[in-house]
Amino acid sequence: MEPMIELRVAELLASRLCHDLVSPVGAVNSGIELLTEFGDDPGGESMQLIATSAKAASEKLQFFRIAYGNAGSGANIPLGDGLRLIEPVCANQRTTVAIEDKTAGALPGTGAVKLLLNIALLVGDCLPRGGELRVAVGPEMNVGVSAAGEGAGIEAGLRAGLDGSLDVDALDAKTAHAFFTGRVAERMGVECRISEQTDGVEITADLPAAS
Repeated sequence: MEPMIELRVAELLASRLCHDLVSPVGAVNSGIELLTEFGDDPGGESMQLIATSAKAASEKLQFFRIAYGNAGSGANIPLGDGLRLIEPVCANQRTTVAIEDKTAGALPGTGAVKLLLNIALLVGDCLPRGGELRVAVGPEMNVGVSAAGEGAGIEAGLRAGLDGSLDVDALDAKTAHAFFTGRVAERMGVECRISEQTDGVEITADLPAAS
């Protein structure tokens, strides 16, 4: 990518990251205000709110550090470390997450977990009304990430972002993630394959395994 494209994508991804973090961090502040106002005890409602929100913020930061940051492109990251971060980021009141780890001891190669997290977040964006996000990792690091729910499907903008055909000036915070995911896969020499059915979509890819 040209430097200007890199800057544009970085700005949009930063916007998305901040958007996803504002709720749990705001809840921490609310908990502190309640604690100050009512003098809540350590096991009270405001302390529970602070603890829950702080945990959510920490998990999101860990997720995005691997997905968007240089940390995910360096040394091999254990698959379990990545898989445990998917539900806290992708699940919500309308969406559940199911994880299947059938690697039988196979270890991910460099960048594999980074790409997996980006694919999971992208497929999660394909559930406009909620549903189920399922992540399955096979014995040769072959992955399938699927979304099933009312109206589930990959929008044209997300598809174009993933395959790189969307003009960079047309990117927004959502399609920028798809664009970034596609470029990460491209750099690794991995093909992201899309299949769709009624109220469902799946992205499959053969991730690198540790040698």
